[in-house]
Amino acid sequence: MGLQFILPVGLFTWGGIWLGRKLDLEVLFVLLGLALGFAVGFWSLYKELYGFGPGAEGSDEDSNGDRQETEETER
Repeated sequence: MGLQFILPVGLFTWGGIWLGRKLDLEVLFVLLGLALGFAVGFWSLYKELYGFGPGAEGSDEDSNGDRQETEETER
């Protein structure tokens, strides 16, 4: 789960550094990339920890992304 948070932070920060050097606004884009990376990282962890997404409890999809038939649809 650590990589699930660190990877977006690192990638978006690196993207901000790269874009900032191209446009001579490095500080602005580094901070924007860092903030966006934190937001994406936290959202990814939140989904993982609280069970959102395919295969989650209460979801109609299993871990393979296939729809499961419920008793109501079988009747």
